[in-house]
Amino acid sequence: MILHERLSKWSAQVRPRVVSWPVRLKETRSLDELTAAASGHVCPIVIIAGSGALGQTLESVAEARRASAGAMILVVDAPDSAEFLLVAIELGASHVLARPVLPPQIMTWLERWVALAQLRTEASGWSLDRAPEPEPWEALILGDPAFYSTIQALS
Repeated sequence: MILHERLSKWSAQVRPRVVSWPVRLKETRSLDELTAAASGHVCPIVIIAGSGALGQTLESVAEARRASAGAMILVVDAPDSAEFLLVAIELGASHVLARPVLPPQIMTWLERWVALAQLRTEASGWSLDRAPEPEPWEALILGDPAFYSTIQALS
């Protein structure tokens, strides 16, 4: 699962809700990161958070589709305009949720899509196996010698 957003607005909402799901959540900020994250997967789930710049949002949709033809792309926080909706779908968005969007709405879509993505990946028979990325908190714990001293002192 890929979360592409310029700011970390949705990360704080999505990450805790998918921690027990059979997915890896990769956050991207640039088009290059989005391309690298989506390529090599049969059916990645891509969440693109709309930014103030509509052109950048549409460019992100097109890039996600180019990187993986089977991507399931959900655009959130999109403007409530028929023109934007039509262009986003034409460029490859699977679904577009216009503002305001609440986390439960997104999670309902993602929950359905995870099962579908698993089926598509199994039916295809391949997808790159990537090592999981470290969680943000791991750097704090694993990189802190004081943490190990505290643990040793407690045992």
